Amino acid sequence: MKTRTMMPIAACLVAALLASPVAAASPSAAKDPGALGVSFGAAPFYTTAAAQVVDAVPFNQGPALGGGFPAHVQVTFDGQAMPEYFAPSLSQLRVVPASEFRGLESYVGQEIDQLQGLIASKPGEVTRTLPLLPPLGASQVFHAQDKYVDTANGSGIRYISEYAQDVHPITNQDVFYTFQGLTGDGQYYIMFFYPISTTALPATIEDTDAAKDYDAFARNYESYLTETVKALNAAAPADFRPSLDELDQWVKTIDVTAAISKTLAGKSYASVKTSTKVIKYAPTTRTLPTETKKGSCFANAISAPRLDAWRCTTEDNMMSDPCFAWKGKVVCDVDPRQPGSGYVMQLTEKLPKANVPAAVRKEGAKSGWLFELTYGTVCSPMNGATGAVDDKRMNYGCEGGFVILGDLKIGKVWTADKVLVKSEGDGKFSITESYPVVIRRIWQ
Repeated sequence: MKTRTMMPIAACLVAALLASPVAAASPSAAKDPGALGVSFGAAPFYTTAAAQVVDAVPFNQGPALGGGFPAHVQVTFDGQAMPEYFAPSLSQLRVVPASEFRGLESYVGQEIDQLQGLIASKPGEVTRTLPLLPPLGASQVFHAQDKYVDTANGSGIRYISEYAQDVHPITNQDVFYTFQGLTGDGQYYIMFFYPISTTALPATIEDTDAAKDYDAFARNYESYLTETVKALNAAAPADFRPSLDELDQWVKTIDVTAAISKTLAGKSYASVKTSTKVIKYAPTTRTLPTETKKGSCFANAISAPRLDAWRCTTEDNMMSDPCFAWKGKVVCDVDPRQPGSGYVMQLTEKLPKANVPAAVRKEGAKSGWLFELTYGTVCSPMNGATGAVDDKRMNYGCEGGFVILGDLKIGKVWTADKVLVKSEGDGKFSITESYPVVIRRIWQ
């Protein structure tokens, strides 16, 4: 079992952060799964199944918090409607060309490599996060009931899990069963998700101690998580609905046939156009926050070198950078993906004279005050003194504890080096994980 420590975030953002691209593309008309190259047996947990081809989605045309996705076969059950984002709690089977999937972002390749390693060695207890695709904009809270399962022509691992970015109780509302696997020839990645419940978990958050005293719950979260996973691992397969045995037996029947290559012929991800979307942010009446605070601005913003961007403080000495001038006020702490976020500062003093040299503004075109990676991870500048590794400054902090090392790499598609660092003391850091990433959208 592996857990990752999570920082609390606004509850209203959690569902959005779980978003991943997938369903934004228009799927084809529903067909018999076997005709598209994916066959499987019957099971007691569903009545009907229908398959569709989902066309390739370029990373800059997915939902608000999504990225790119190769053309693939999607199977839904009992008429399940799929939203514009990927939701792991919805029943679905997807079969994706592994080479095209791998080419989207290095992180995807790492997940596939990890899965291949697990399948080959089949270790007992896995103490790190288990592979899961597509990437979700949240952390794997836990995994339990890990088991290696062979399909008709492939192998993989199944487990139950939950993803989140805040600290909250584990309930039947958010837990899901997943199988992550590969065909024997490694050509196709198989992902299956199904909502699951168990008597070992409460039904809702309202049924937990956290609803009565959240602070006490948060203080004991690590021990709570350990005990919860222990209880889940101790549960029998029949203690889950559907039972784990029923789900496993069905997974064993999944057969990816030669027909899938014909189904996906001519739908290469390389055929869709991709580019990083560069956005110059400007407040509008439609996106204006409703919250107001009083304060003043004392200099132009550091994170957004623009004549109309400011570094400001509220009356209770909270600093914001950048804030953007708008009709005699400034708009601060904005998340441009969330209309209405942030606050409007009612100025207690006039704005100072703008002072951003042309050379500084030109250099600012090579950076941004917020950007979003392919699968929705958001990064923003680390203002002030930060550390460095190999003479490269840690310029941006990203969700999940990662940082961007060095400058952004500009082109039709912007990229960056995303790393996880560990402090070695005395202001020194070492890199524990590193891979290049694609920037989907950047705000300047």
